[in-house]
Amino acid sequence: MAASVLWQNHLTFGLLQHHLRAVLNGPATVLVVAALFALGHMLFLPDRFGTGNPLALLAMVALGAVLAALRERTGSVHLGIALQLAFYLVAA
Repeated sequence: MAASVLWQNHLTFGLLQHHLRAVLNGPATVLVVAALFALGHMLFLPDRFGTGNPLALLAMVALGAVLAALRERTGSVHLGIALQLAFYLVAA
């Protein structure tokens, strides 16, 4: 799971957020990235984060918003990686 978190954060909050930020303002970028983060979890892990588990899906939206906001504020994905690993340690 740790490897998944690493590439996921670099792709979502590194590459994707960087390119979206070039065309959107900060809050819009955070919202779009958070929604895409949750959508990815919903599509690839439907048993845990699908529509049948709305609380877990909302947690992914919230986590995505926090991670995107951290990336926006710090310019780095490192703190987000640590936070997401801690989140999965507790929630998964």
